Amino acid sequence: STLEGMAREADPSFNVLQSVYPFAINRLLSNPTSSKVVESTLRSILESPETGRLDPAKVKKLVEDAAILSGYSRRKVLKDVLKSRNGRRLALRLAREQTLERAAKVSVKNRRLNKMADYFRL
Repeated sequence: STLEGMAREADPSFNVLQSVYPFAINRLLSNPTSSKVVESTLRSILESPETGRLDPAKVKKLVEDAAILSGYSRRKVLKDVLKSRNGRRLALRLAREQTLERAAKVSVKNRRLNKMADYFRL
């Protein structure tokens, strides 16, 4: 019998994912051994393959999945991510990329508006 099975016999509500979750999230985000496999896995989980940027929908899904699997709230999952070694850097990267993306969209919109304004000035 496995350790999880033995634990469930003693406590039927035992959740192994809840027990290993803090270690797993920290290990995945900090990648202390600089493992290429962990790095590649994290990229595939969080980044858009087309742009190489963090995909907000993928980040949200990871947080939601971690909350469901661990039994913790999304807020706790986010706090744990931010407390991990690279979690703060990940959050700053997401904010920076989203800000740049929005600024680029505004710039394109402004150029279109300027072209329309020039057209009507004729």
